[in-house]
Amino acid sequence: MVKDDYFFLEKWIAYYGGLFGRDALYVISHGGDPEVDRIAKGCSIIRIPGGIDPGFDAKRWRMLSSYTNGLLNYYNFVICGDVDEFVIMDPKTNLNLAQFLLKRKPSIITPIGLEVVHRLDTEKESIEGGILKTRHYCRYSSYFSKPCVVGKPVKFARGGHYSTEPELKLFRNLYLFHMKYADFDQYKGRLLDRTQAMAALNLENDSSHSFSAHWFANNQGFGAEIERLSALPEMPEFDLREEIKWMDSTWEQRNKHGLWHFKKRVGDRLFPIPERFAGIV
Repeated sequence: MVKDDYFFLEKWIAYYGGLFGRDALYVISHGGDPEVDRIAKGCSIIRIPGGIDPGFDAKRWRMLSSYTNGLLNYYNFVICGDVDEFVIMDPKTNLNLAQFLLKRKPSIITPIGLEVVHRLDTEKESIEGGILKTRHYCRYSSYFSKPCVVGKPVKFARGGHYSTEPELKLFRNLYLFHMKYADFDQYKGRLLDRTQAMAALNLENDSSHSFSAHWFANNQGFGAEIERLSALPEMPEFDLREEIKWMDSTWEQRNKHGLWHFKKRVGDRLFPIPERFAGIV
């Protein structure tokens, strides 16, 4: 689902279209937009009404659950996510994502969630020519270890962070790279747009609506979070064994609504992204 986010939409279509073909991509255009139509030419474009209300985020994830399940009538797997999320197989396996899925039986697969972080002190290049060519660090996040590779009917929670699938299927070489923090200017621009939308609704960052905290700037300003992440200490190696063990050991039912999750864990250190990922996105 996309609104105004042209840069990441182009990257998303280039990556997934290269794997599966544009005719297998479904772009939900919030409000309809001629520029989205141009970028997504050859994809299936579904236009939904524009505007937002306090229940928008919850409604959109109910829709995405239903649409994902509907597409399973025609595909063995459906990947449901935002345009700044890229499910990538580690190149060391000599498999891309499409080849990996051809080997799998229908199930709900959870990639390991990694947030790419812009190191402001050392990474001066633009991400226009390739995100993983110019950004070399990431942190682990349980929030983006999403059950997003769907091979059988499922219901997502808001944000797609949890689902009703009780079986955890992890693969040590399958990652979800989230690009929200990959570029300082991109991040500030997107957050400003969202904060203005919340102000127009007279909403604050509280529990009176269905919007997550990421729709709001914090009190330190629009660039504060990415500046904080940029300063996290670095680890010497790309080694996620501890994080994977955490996911396995804390997997449990989340609540009475039948959702399953692992306990919250958001990294306080940066891992170097191996050079073999450069150029994939």
